[in-house]
Amino acid sequence: MAERYGERPYNEVRFRIPISTERFVHRPRLTAQLDQSAHLPLTVVSGPAGTGKTLAVADWTRQGTQAGTVAWVSLDKGDASVTKFWGSMLAALRIASPETMSELRKHLNPESAFLQDIAARVGRLTLVLDDAHAIESGTTIQWLEDLLRWPPEGLHIVLVTRHEPPLPLQRMRLEEAVAEVRFQDLTFTRDEGRALLAEGGVHLQGSTLDQLMTCTGGWAAALRLVAARLRSASDPAETIARFGRIAFPISEYLWEEVLQNLPSSYNEFLQRTSVCSKLCAPLAAELSGEAGAAQMLQNLSREQLLSHELADTGCYRAHSLLNTLLHARLKATRPQLEQEQQRIAALWYERHGQWMQALTHAVASEDWDFAGALAVRSGAVALFGADRHRFLDLVATIPGAATIDNPELAVTLAAAAYTQRDATTVAVLLDRASPGVDTLPEPRRSIAAFAVHLITAGQAHRDSDGVALRRSATLADNLLAGIRGIDAPGWSEHRGLTTTIRGVADLWAGNPYSALARLNEGAATLPLEEHTAFTEVYTRGLIAVAEGMAGWVDRSRATAEEAIEVAEREGHASRSDTQWAWLARSAAQLRAGNLEAARASRQRCAEVAGAKFSPFVRVELNLLAARHALATGDPIGARRRLGPREASWRRGAGSSRFGRNWWASRSTLRWRSTTPSGRRNCSTRTNAATTARSATRTSCRSPGHGCCSAPATRQGSATRSRRPLAPSASPPSGPGWPCRQRRTSCVAIRRPSRPWQRR
Repeated sequence: MAERYGERPYNEVRFRIPISTERFVHRPRLTAQLDQSAHLPLTVVSGPAGTGKTLAVADWTRQGTQAGTVAWVSLDKGDASVTKFWGSMLAALRIASPETMSELRKHLNPESAFLQDIAARVGRLTLVLDDAHAIESGTTIQWLEDLLRWPPEGLHIVLVTRHEPPLPLQRMRLEEAVAEVRFQDLTFTRDEGRALLAEGGVHLQGSTLDQLMTCTGGWAAALRLVAARLRSASDPAETIARFGRIAFPISEYLWEEVLQNLPSSYNEFLQRTSVCSKLCAPLAAELSGEAGAAQMLQNLSREQLLSHELADTGCYRAHSLLNTLLHARLKATRPQLEQEQQRIAALWYERHGQWMQALTHAVASEDWDFAGALAVRSGAVALFGADRHRFLDLVATIPGAATIDNPELAVTLAAAAYTQRDATTVAVLLDRASPGVDTLPEPRRSIAAFAVHLITAGQAHRDSDGVALRRSATLADNLLAGIRGIDAPGWSEHRGLTTTIRGVADLWAGNPYSALARLNEGAATLPLEEHTAFTEVYTRGLIAVAEGMAGWVDRSRATAEEAIEVAEREGHASRSDTQWAWLARSAAQLRAGNLEAARASRQRCAEVAGAKFSPFVRVELNLLAARHALATGDPIGARRRLGPREASWRRGAGSSRFGRNWWASRSTLRWRSTTPSGRRNCSTRTNAATTARSATRTSCRSPGHGCCSAPATRQGSATRSRRPLAPSASPPSGPGWPCRQRRTSCVAIRRPSRPWQRR
């Protein structure tokens, strides 16, 4: 969805080395220091905002002799997820060495061997991770720690951060595997300070220069900002003396001595754009209303009032101290304008598919009606990607009182509570939102109602309520189908979500063919960037279960093993999303007669599920355990597994699936443990149940297929027919999915292609 500005898309600015401005001062001592550490696995460049870390490293990549091929990533909080971080790193590598990347097979998962291969081809690879403090709370920092324990040969990592990263630096210091450039190294020396002032047209010598260096402490940002004032000062010594004697915060000084001396148009431009920390010309033009926003950004960059331009993009990162001052001034003096600027920024980011950024500005506006509407139509989709934790943290800042008369905001908080598994809060918030949803104008009413039904479907699944699951999933799917993409841009890219939920409901109802079609369709319509490890493992596991229910045992086992392999490769082997794959694998192994392997898979399924045991999986595991006991001649164990019928077996849509399988297993158990007369009674009862089900079945529910009265055939398989068990025949007793004949009422059912094979 990203648009293009000039030659580069907006997001690509993160992977470009920042440009050194005309007045940038080269510091050979820092270049030499970085060159000396280039042979080590890691260099940490740390210091507070405004110390010139980023530009110093960028200058080294151009002026130094040891950098080699440089891949640059400006990190943000989303990169705390190792999956998104790997995607960012691949994008940076494609820019740094496109020929090498074109020769190598694309790796979608973090692999040190891949980096080793690139380093070997290019001779030396330097990976610069700017703003590394943004990823300290996620899985990326753990992956970096593992990578640095056994670093690939020829790879050098440079972390640019505001403070020491949470890595085992002490151990690395003892091993002489890390070099550090700290704040005292980044401060300007007297000669460097004089050169910086001279580049700005200010020439100081002697005690005046010494006084300025003492007052600023060699801090790059303060030197640049004071230099802007000195260029127009009639008495530089008096200005410096005043700076040294200030008794008020530096922000007041900067405002009075620097910003107020700018032309009024530039002062207003900086204030109106201060709601954003990173600017490109289109965003700046929209915020400021200035047609010449691109030229103004370039002029401000030359004046060092914006930190730096990012190469070949026309995008700029605002200086943090200056931006904070301007934003605070705007909010204090013109609060209504500040609120409007936040709304403008939110809508701009929403149009460009930056859902989390859009919601951040919407919440910052404190216009709760606007924030609620944007959250429901776009912002909430962040829950299904790498920004989930950022979404939860942001929503936690919304006051609860704001939801009383705002149904959309109440729905947003209910979605967050559902993610946190707080069923009580979900119920309270949905009850609060429901009366107000119907009073909203269209299309807001339909979008809010869709979100309510989506949350209700998810909660019904957790509550083992098959009826509510199927009803709510169907209502949500129908509502979303009638909503235009322009009215709900976030959900327009996630239409497959409700289709997937309906596929889960079909699994509960015992309709494997319909479930397979919907699960494949849902996964195929998700954006490729949303195909995280969790999505692949979860979706493949569901499809494997559906394939097993349909009788495609070999395909089910293969799909389940693919899902487990992905989970192990991504470090998700012990996560609850793998329980579906282990369930399918256990069923396939049991049906193949591999009893010990089936038992081990069943135990592994229960282990990974933990506290997030799906009720569907729990019931199916009990049924599989009963079938396993019968196959090993243990009727007592089977009776124990089938004794208390779980509440979820009796609930609506799920009862047909679980009830049939439960009675089938009970019939087998009775057959093996009763007299011949009891066996005849068991067969009679089974025949009656089969006849009743056949009489009530009037049509095929598999989407996309025509119904027929004759039994269907599948490509490569023989025709299957249903017939009641004869009184003299033994009921099916082989292991596997519970014994019932599969019904096929569609001709030439063909397994859909897997969505992840699109890559």
